[in-house]
Order: sequence, then C-alpha cells, then structure tokens
Amino acid sequence: MSLTFAQLRTANMARMPLFKNHLGGLSHSEPDGSDWSPADWLVAVASEVGEALNVIKKIRRGDFATPQEGRALLGEELADVVTYADILSFQMGEEFPGDFETLRKVVNDSSPVNRPANLELMVAVGRLAAKISRDAIPVEAHIILGAVVFCVDIIATQNNIDLGRAVRNKFNAVSRRIDCQVFL
Repeated sequence: MSLTFAQLRTANMARMPLFKNHLGGLSHSEPDGSDWSPADWLVAVASEVGEALNVIKKIRRGDFATPQEGRALLGEELADVVTYADILSFQMGEEFPGDFETLRKVVNDSSPVNRPANLELMVAVGRLAAKISRDAIPVEAHIILGAVVFCVDIIATQNNIDLGRAVRNKFNAVSRRIDCQVFL
C-alpha cells in the first residue's frame, strides 16, 4: 500500500510533541511545532535538500561501494525532505493532495519541469525562500512547496527509489532512535 500524505501528516503531528533533539530534550515548546516559524521550517527543508544533493554528487562521483548503498542513503535524505515539507505545509495551513501519484499529476499540470530535477529542486527551494518571510505566507508558497516534493519524487524515480517506502522507513527509524512509539 502506498503512503498517503494524510498518513504522513497524522504521524508527523502525533510525533511532533514527543520529538527529541540529539541531547534528549524535547525539540519543540509547542505541540504542533508552531514555536518555529515557516521560515524556520523552510530552513529544515532546505538543509535536507542540500543533504540529498550532496548524496547525488557522491553517487555521480562514485563514492559508494555499490549503487544500492548510494540509493539507500539518497532515499533517506529524500524522505527527510518530504517529512519536513509536510510539516511546513501544515504550518502554512495547507495539505498535499492524496499520495505521490496525485501530487505528481497536480504539479505536472501546473508547472512542468524543464530542467534536470536536481536543478529544478534548487530553483524551487530558492523561489520558496523568496516568498516566505517570518510572518507572511503567500498563497503561491504552497504551490512552490508542492513543486519541491514533486522534484524529490522525480529524483527518487530516476534512482529507482520507492519514495513512499523510503519516507515510511526513515520516519520509523527516526521514531525508534528517539524512543517514540509513533510509526507509519
């Protein structure tokens, strides 16, 4: 069964008040994560995009013993982008439609990708950063965030990664790491 954005949202919101930082303390003072501004959540999305792009660089450079090793790490980083994008979407008062297939259709119809997906991903994050300020979130910001997730999905597909499975696996691994009983 494929992962839906509703399932991810439910799990993200259930885990948010329990999420611990690397020192073992709670990461958020507000149970819904609203102690961080949308700009703060965008930093989280962008940092994970950077980590994913770094893995792509390492794959292209031949830094992994096997292609599977590189794809596994890339899947984890792409999963982090999707997880943070969902939280940012929640903070913006929006939801992604259905599942990855539904989002793919919606975004592809509204803004087809004309560049390599990794470049399109960087452009989308830059456009999103230009739109979000600490206090204001324009309507088009959610459309651009959808394009970020769409590009992540393209990169996953190009690397034979089941993005829904990768998100589920990474989410559950993090829940185990922080001793949180919220799983997808």
